[in-house]
Amino acid sequence: MFKSNLTFLSIVLIPILFMGCDKEKLKSSDYLIFGSFYGMCQGEQCVETFKLTKDFLYEDRKDEYPDRTNFFDGDFEKLDKKFLDDLDLSIADIPSELLETESGKIFGCPDCADGGGLFIEYKSGKTHKFWVIDNMKYQVPEYLHPFMDKVRAEITKINE
Repeated sequence: MFKSNLTFLSIVLIPILFMGCDKEKLKSSDYLIFGSFYGMCQGEQCVETFKLTKDFLYEDRKDEYPDRTNFFDGDFEKLDKKFLDDLDLSIADIPSELLETESGKIFGCPDCADGGGLFIEYKSGKTHKFWVIDNMKYQVPEYLHPFMDKVRAEITKINE
């Protein structure tokens, strides 16, 4: 009887232990995805999207127009450490008003008048949100203007 109980416990407990390990592997770190896009444009710099983590900066290699209804599905490649060192953008730069805004909100009409737009995605712990922002400042709340300027400036700096 002892042997059968031990066998039963082994069969039940070992998979549970492995499931616990898998959950640890699946946890993702905090990040900020930021990008700009222009529909009526030609060339590689029409769509530029980057992912910033604590330790690395990545560039999306798909260069696809962002889905305005979902999180960004990128194919990110790690950039040289100098790009991270030169970057003057962090999760802390996201305005608190934006963080309090529901995920999926579209500000203005991004790229409707060929003015382009910005895509922002934020993940920290259990919080995961994204927003799409018109480049035309008169279409978006004023509190976003400095953040928009900073994002565009950093994208330009990365591309130089």
